[in-house]
Amino acid sequence: MKKHELFQFLMHGSKSEVREYLLQYDVDLSKSEIKKLRTVFAEANPTWLLMGIPDGVLKNAEQVVGSKKYEKLMDRLK
Repeated sequence: MKKHELFQFLMHGSKSEVREYLLQYDVDLSKSEIKKLRTVFAEANPTWLLMGIPDGVLKNAEQVVGSKKYEKLMDRLK
């Protein structure tokens, strides 16, 4: 799955499906964490594809899931 597709899936797929998919890549997010990440990334815009995700948004995402899970998720999104 490409980065853009994965992001769309993370934002709009069912929490169960997102969780199962990410578990295949050793990213163990709870449904609650997925819900909170969706809130953090809710204001995503197309410029993020070119300029990258703003540091403040990334820091909020890391606070939601913790450092280890955050690193694994970001590796998957690269």
